[in-house]
Amino acid sequence: MIPQSAIPILALGGAALVGANLAAATEYLHVVRAPAGPVVAQVAAQDAGPEATPSVDTPGNAAAKRLIGKPLAKQVRVRAAAQRGASDILNFNCGKDSADAAAVAYQRHVAIDREPLVAGVELWPTGYGAAAIDAILQRAAACAGRGGQVTAVKRKVAGYPAVLVTILAGADTIRTLRWAVGDITLSLTGRDIPLDDAAIKGWSRRATALLQPICADLKPSVKDARRSPWRDPERYRGLSDRATVKADLPAITEELPPKRRKLLGLAPVERPGPPTGVPYWPARLPVKQSLPEQPDRPERPPTKRSVRFQIPDPTGPGCGWSFTASPTPTFTQAESDEQRDERLAETAQKLDEDLARWAAAEAQWWGAMVDYYVEALAYREYAEEVAAVDRAWDSIRDDWSRYYLRVSQRQQAIAQREQWLAASQAWQTNRCPPKTQGPKKARGSANNQQPPAASGCLSAVPEILWKPLPQIPPQPAPPADPRPPRAR
Repeated sequence: MIPQSAIPILALGGAALVGANLAAATEYLHVVRAPAGPVVAQVAAQDAGPEATPSVDTPGNAAAKRLIGKPLAKQVRVRAAAQRGASDILNFNCGKDSADAAAVAYQRHVAIDREPLVAGVELWPTGYGAAAIDAILQRAAACAGRGGQVTAVKRKVAGYPAVLVTILAGADTIRTLRWAVGDITLSLTGRDIPLDDAAIKGWSRRATALLQPICADLKPSVKDARRSPWRDPERYRGLSDRATVKADLPAITEELPPKRRKLLGLAPVERPGPPTGVPYWPARLPVKQSLPEQPDRPERPPTKRSVRFQIPDPTGPGCGWSFTASPTPTFTQAESDEQRDERLAETAQKLDEDLARWAAAEAQWWGAMVDYYVEALAYREYAEEVAAVDRAWDSIRDDWSRYYLRVSQRQQAIAQREQWLAASQAWQTNRCPPKTQGPKKARGSANNQQPPAASGCLSAVPEILWKPLPQIPPQPAPPADPRPPRAR
């Protein structure tokens, strides 16, 4: 038995069991941990209309009994007889919707590799198998966001939609794996679920083989739950079909101007500044013009639309109406035809009205484009004039840059020539005298010593003198004045 001190933790922080039956949850933990023996769980089925309490003779109920009667495979040890019980003792109602209950649910206690588990089989109303998995996932995720004691992971079991929910309850951990095969969900609950065990896949294969001959669709979508009016009438949409409505594009009677793509998408002109400190020509830029605003073309509406309308649903979603002995919704072919014709007519009228408005707006746009083309052509000529002036000014800048470069090179040559001449004069004046080799004198003789070198003399030729004497280029002439005589 789980310690009593751990029971309040099940409801902390608005987590997994907010609003749930704590006594049932405690008993559930006890069942998972207890030795083999019959345990009768509380019934949690809700009154949900004609499908809430199906007859024991329905194909769905018979299939659920057979699946709980021989759960999993030979690797599984049965620990107790199957019991009619709750669809989900560990309810989740942290979300906006309260926990849904299956129409019929069975449980029995089993073991895989000596790990005690509770196997469950739940029969859901027609078309609600995939929706039940999605609802559990959403409610568990809502609980997880409140207290962090619940995690929910979307999975696949043998190709069928599944959800794995982990609940932290004090020192205990409970995991529930539930997956849907048609309108029946299979579940395993315990401290450790062997997710990849062959027994789980074997149980899924057995469910597929059992339900395939009697189910219309073993892999319905979540939206298929809306095909049933018995569980949630407010969300009932029924089975639907589609038809396409087409309309002709109206002709525009006004004469349209030719397209001039080169005048579309003009960029604004950047006005450059003139050269500084030197004469230049032209004297100024063209008069500034504003970039014309290109009219926005109206978006053409579609010429066809898809129309959805309800059709009779004699078979039903998921495993079908007969699977749970549910009444077939009374929606006749005549009602379907009337709804289809009405919606097709409304859609066709809406298409014609939208296209007529577009044709008028399109003609108006082309009229505005005529004025735009005139303004855009003038602006493009203005841009070309600005570009011509900019090129002339750039050429003047380049001429003066080359002139200043030649002046700088001449000044540098003059300075280098002066440095060369100064170094040559210093060498001629201050170079050290050459050493002389006289006859050997007797040791101790005064004539045996060389005269001392002059102080500060240059013993080596300066490096600059190894290069030729720099020549001075001629004085460069400045660029010609580009201005006409009358403007100077």
